[in-house]
Amino acid sequence: MIRKYDADDLAELLDVWHDASQMAHPFLTRGFLDQERRNVIQEYLPIAETWVFEEEGRVVGIALIGNQVGGIFVTPSRRGQGIGRALMDHARASHNHLDVEVFAANEIGKSVLRRLRFRGRQGGSARRNGGAGATITT
Repeated sequence: MIRKYDADDLAELLDVWHDASQMAHPFLTRGFLDQERRNVIQEYLPIAETWVFEEEGRVVGIALIGNQVGGIFVTPSRRGQGIGRALMDHARASHNHLDVEVFAANEIGKSVLRRLRFRGRQGGSARRNGGAGATITT
């Protein structure tokens, strides 16, 4: 079930974000991930439209949506079961146009976005990440 994020979800949301980030971004340093964890709490959650995918009382997927898709993250053991697609479909239902920026080295993310019919375009930023980014759009 997809529902709006609630502050009580924070610990589970951070676990999903962390585990999915480590799997999809093995090239990121621990220091970077630690800082991004703080950013999720202090910067992203306060401004993002955040949705969770809940199953049997547990958060197993999250979507952070703002002017662009801030991220779709799924518990690694639940990948390939339609959770990310459901979250992206939910975001698309309420937004006419979506951009998502992915790390150039994030092969998992780029593959998923191609299957969801996003297409790449020139641009993107490195977003404080020390690595090249690529922007993908609907």
